Amino acid sequence: MSIGRIEGSGCGTMEIGRSRDRISELPDAILHHIFSFLPTRQLVEASILSKRWAHLWESTPTLSFSSDDFDSTMDGRRRFTNFIDTVLLLRDASDISTVRLRWTGEGKDLEQADRWLRFVVKRNVKRLELQMHLYIDEILPSCIFNCQSLQVLKLEVMCGFIGLPGPVSLPKLKRLEVSYAEFLDDDSLKDLLSGCPLLQVLSFEHCYFTSLEICSPELKSLELYVPDDADTTIRISAPKLLSLTYWGMVFQELTLMNLSSLTYASVCLFFNSLNDDIEDTDRCRRISNVLTGLHNVESLEFLSGAFKFLLQMRDRSQSLPLFRNLKHLRAGISLDKDGITGITSLLQCSPNLEFLVIDQYKVPQNLCVEGGSIATMPDSTRLCHLRVVEINNFGATEHELSFVKLLSGNIFSAEKVALVPSKKTENQVMMHADGSSSTTIQHEEIQGLLTSSSLPHAGLQ
Repeated sequence: MSIGRIEGSGCGTMEIGRSRDRISELPDAILHHIFSFLPTRQLVEASILSKRWAHLWESTPTLSFSSDDFDSTMDGRRRFTNFIDTVLLLRDASDISTVRLRWTGEGKDLEQADRWLRFVVKRNVKRLELQMHLYIDEILPSCIFNCQSLQVLKLEVMCGFIGLPGPVSLPKLKRLEVSYAEFLDDDSLKDLLSGCPLLQVLSFEHCYFTSLEICSPELKSLELYVPDDADTTIRISAPKLLSLTYWGMVFQELTLMNLSSLTYASVCLFFNSLNDDIEDTDRCRRISNVLTGLHNVESLEFLSGAFKFLLQMRDRSQSLPLFRNLKHLRAGISLDKDGITGITSLLQCSPNLEFLVIDQYKVPQNLCVEGGSIATMPDSTRLCHLRVVEINNFGATEHELSFVKLLSGNIFSAEKVALVPSKKTENQVMMHADGSSSTTIQHEEIQGLLTSSSLPHAGLQ
């Protein structure tokens, strides 16, 4: 390393080392990893910074192209496609690990896309992420669905249509994510899933299909976000499934079978009496079937006004399964009269519950169901394992206070109760210093409930 000298008045002489280009001294594998975080256009432009980088980008295993990096004019679209052509032409013969292609706007040429994708398929691509807008007469290149090396496939067709060009053979695919797509027919969807025998992670987000049947022996994680206007039926059978996330409407019938390994589920079931014309008994049956399919879980999150409809019905114990393994429960429900009846019914069926979190929300008027008095917990139903309870958006209403008293008086041996106030309640408590008598009563009433309970420790947060 060369040494420079700096002389200053009264400061003697100072030697400094001229910095080396230490980044360029890194092994190719580390540089390629760093390059993987850059769009390919930036990577090519940065190659002028180092003699070694001048050609190293030609062997980078990650390619990331986006039409957003070019202007939306006709000339910009032409430069975008020419850039991809040039990068692939200059690339060496090494394999390609990851390809990301985002091509939005007008002027797409699927023949060009097909040529690019065939190139990366021949280079044994393992991860492919496509964002394109397809019209009804446009079909994704067939090479995508017959790539023997592909392990991860992400498709976002932006409200476009997916029609498979033929048989599907993705023998190594482990992760499939499809979003904002409409399948032209159920056979295409069935062929797609049957052609992925090793699939472990599956996600459909805002996709339209009339029928979805998932029978995957290796599937471990499933996420389904179904549009609220999609008229569809869904059947799931996955013996190795560990995690399930589902958002949908009650009228979109969901059938869960053979989920013996399921440990975590997040389910949001919505119903709206204004556009939901199924009978009450059928609605109740559908919700009950979903809960029955989830009875093995250890951790459950649910958000639904529809649960209240089921849980407040007569003979609740016959409608609900026993959640023997459930230890963590997070419920999105309003602690009004109906909501308290529902949550207490679910608690009765969860004898080993340790953690309970209630995220309160306001239920629209058309989702509310007339109910009777607040249910009581029988003395025989004691949640001896319950350790922590948290109630968010706590407003200190009469029903909320009754619920806290109900829990602390009948079934609690918890270590901690956390009441997280709503903004309105928090502001009222802060106004206490200004002499608001009503706020003083509310605050003291909460504290009195907690200090008079049998809890070893309780706190108002």
